[in-house]
Amino acid sequence: MPGSSSTRPPRLSVPPPQRRLVRHESTGLSLGARDKLRAAVLSGVAGFVDAAGILSIATIFPAHITGELVMEAVVVSGGAPSSVSHLWMLPSFVIAVALAATLSRIERRAGRTPTPVLLLLITGGLLLFAASGVALHVLPGVSHPLLGRLGACAAVAAMGFQNALMRESLNGSAPTTFMTGNLTQLVIELVDHAFSFGKKPGMMGDVERTVSRARLRTAATALGSFLGAAALGAVLTRSFGAVSALVPGVLVGLLSWQAFRERRLRAAPAELANPTIGMRRPTPIQRPLFNQPRAISGTRFKAVRPPPADEAADEKKTGGESG
Repeated sequence: MPGSSSTRPPRLSVPPPQRRLVRHESTGLSLGARDKLRAAVLSGVAGFVDAAGILSIATIFPAHITGELVMEAVVVSGGAPSSVSHLWMLPSFVIAVALAATLSRIERRAGRTPTPVLLLLITGGLLLFAASGVALHVLPGVSHPLLGRLGACAAVAAMGFQNALMRESLNGSAPTTFMTGNLTQLVIELVDHAFSFGKKPGMMGDVERTVSRARLRTAATALGSFLGAAALGAVLTRSFGAVSALVPGVLVGLLSWQAFRERRLRAAPAELANPTIGMRRPTPIQRPLFNQPRAISGTRFKAVRPPPADEAADEKKTGGESG
């Protein structure tokens, strides 16, 4: 009514609840035990290859292309005339990543996981790097700088394949070739753990602590594997040269074999569940629609009601008189 005061109570302004975001990327929570093992081994492979690359003739870090790109910029600008240009390794990395991405998309279109193929590519690059070291011992007349560059290109290509693998298949884990990020993440999670003392228990707090512990464990595993394998790679490369790359090559080869076997075992139950049955005549779905028989509406047999009692007696009388 106009002029009458409204009896509806005033609407209270309630602030919206604050949403607490929990970060889940690079925690390893989405990976299985085998994928976690692969990520740990690949971190060690990167450390081994970096140590072998810096102690070989090429003197580069195959797993850390960022530093090499900065060095190329310094050389091009004329700031370090005594440095040797390593620009020849950049096409190897780019071609390797492009090849890995292409094969990954082909495998996915075929309904298969690209992990075994990418691991096989890493194995091939590492074995070619080791083969360059074998050639240096077997063929003393061959130019050492040329073999060193070819071996370095193979090592850089192997790390390109590994970077593509981390993006295409193991993107839930910590990076295996970017140890600066892993060290940063490790320090951040340690600080978060220090600040988590004294917090009240609750669902969100428990989730945050679980994610933080997973991040801490993943980053520590990657960093520890990298440093330990780098020390081992330095010792073996000083003794055997680039031939020492056989060690990570064999390890990644075993991972590739395991991934192929796992993919084959996963595909076998699917084939048993959906067997292909050969048929001489086409199925009804494959026949033209106008040749299909019309569907029968209703029931096939009609229901007959029982006659009343007096009608049944009359039928018996007529039947008896006729007899």
